Amino acid sequence: MLFRSAAALKLFVDSKCDIVILETGMGGELDATNVCDSSLVSVITDIGMDHESYLGSTIRDIASHKAGIIKPNCPIVFGGTDRDAMQIVYNRAKDLNAPITIAERNMIKNIRYSLSGTEFESSILGYNNIKFSLPLLGIYQPKNCAIVLKTVEVLKKYGLDISLNSITHGIRNTVWHGRFEILRHKPLIIYDGAHNPHGMNMCVQSIKQYFGHSKVNVIMGVMSDKNYNDMLDILCPCVSTAYAVTPNNPRALYSSELAEKFIQKGVNALSFDTIDEGIKRAVANSTLNSMPLLIIGTLYMYKDIMTELI
Repeated sequence: MLFRSAAALKLFVDSKCDIVILETGMGGELDATNVCDSSLVSVITDIGMDHESYLGSTIRDIASHKAGIIKPNCPIVFGGTDRDAMQIVYNRAKDLNAPITIAERNMIKNIRYSLSGTEFESSILGYNNIKFSLPLLGIYQPKNCAIVLKTVEVLKKYGLDISLNSITHGIRNTVWHGRFEILRHKPLIIYDGAHNPHGMNMCVQSIKQYFGHSKVNVIMGVMSDKNYNDMLDILCPCVSTAYAVTPNNPRALYSSELAEKFIQKGVNALSFDTIDEGIKRAVANSTLNSMPLLIIGTLYMYKDIMTELI
């Protein structure tokens, strides 16, 4: 990670980028990307439990790592809802004299969800009830847009010239692979990279939003160091049949172990030695039963899944 981050930063400098959006790989304070001594704005999104062996076992621990990206006298936008995390971020911002802005979910109104995308209204830059069209799915996307819009307002305040047309155009043309992304329509195949309990909860809420009480088939692969037991507790009530696969990663949990966990929780599950075998069986069953197929658990198998489906 260190060498990749260094290579990316050198590329940005050599390319004379005007603006760089630099995302941390894990945590924040000790992340390889956190070498810049200032920023136009630091953005911290909602905080959930993940990477506990590195970041700590509580939300407060993890929030402390995340707050490490806040720079002295540089503005911060916080989009989380957890009170403990918010207090940690507030305290760090106060210590560094960093102006803090909260991205409130209620700035997004009249949300309309469909399998074609998400539509909503918001007020920004003095304009009221502007209609936005976002081609992304997922119940979490309106909150993400709230963070984006609030960050734009902060950047505008600090001197960047960002027009309303640029904002609406950018949102309308957003592409985000692997986040409740439709890969195929017949049968309906959706990839969501939910890989921790927080992400899985959002995924399941999205499943309920689009499919009601109907169950779905899932292809799932996970990393062995993830909290997959809690993930399955959240997911299993929505699942008809689970097709367990082993992602091509040294940290991956064996598909046989994952299938057994599904079975222990009362879900019909099959284990496959290769991803392509799992896809073939899952697609065939989903086609036969006109059932949506969700591919979840990690982003590490996205490339392999796409290779098999193309």
